[in-house]
Amino acid sequence: MSFSETTRYHQLIDGRILEAECLNEYGDWVRSAIDLNNYIGNINGTLEWDSAGFFDTAVNVNLVEFGRRLEAVLVRESGMEDICGLWLDERISNINGELVYQGGGGYQQGGFQQPGLGQVIEDVAYMEEQRVENDIYRDEARVEGAFYGAEAAVEGAVYREEERIYDDEVRVENDIYRDEAEIAAVENFRPEVEVEVDFNGRGYY
Repeated sequence: MSFSETTRYHQLIDGRILEAECLNEYGDWVRSAIDLNNYIGNINGTLEWDSAGFFDTAVNVNLVEFGRRLEAVLVRESGMEDICGLWLDERISNINGELVYQGGGGYQQGGFQQPGLGQVIEDVAYMEEQRVENDIYRDEARVEGAFYGAEAAVEGAVYREEERIYDDEVRVENDIYRDEAEIAAVENFRPEVEVEVDFNGRGYY
C-alpha cells in the first residue's frame, strides 16, 4: 500500500525513527515504526536510499509535506552544510499495517527478504518499548482526564450551590423588604373621616 495514502499521525522519534498509524487489510489503524537510519545515508551532503547512517552527520531532521518527506541539514566532506530531502513514498510502504523498506535488504517485487536476527530483535524490542510507552501515556491521559473531570464536577456543584444560596438570600431580602413596606403602609394609614354639617351649622362626625 502507498505510504502516504494509508498512514496517518506521522512522527519522527530521535530524528531517525519514523512512526505512524498504518491501515491494515481489516480496516484497522495500527502503529508501526521503522528506523530510517538503517536505509538512508549521507553521500557527500545528499540523502541517498540503500545506504545507512545519515543521522550521524545530520542536524535539524524533520518530516515535512504532511509527513511524506524527510528533510535534514547534512554536512559535506568539505564541511559545508546543505538542506536536502527524500520522499518517503520512494522506498517506504505500508504492508498490511507495517512500515517496511522497499529496496536493498527490504521488501521487493520478489517478496520480503528476511532481515538479520539482530535487526529483528532490535525492531521487536523497540516496538515493544513503544507499545509500553503508548500504554503508559494513555493511562496517564485517562487518569488526568478523570481527575480534571471530577475537579470540574466539584467546581460546578460548588458554583451551583453558591448560586442557590445567593438566590435564597435575595429572596429572603425581598420578602423582608415587602414585609417592611406593608408594615410601613399600615402604620401610615389614616382613614378618611366624613364631616357632615347640620342645619344649625354644627358639624358632627
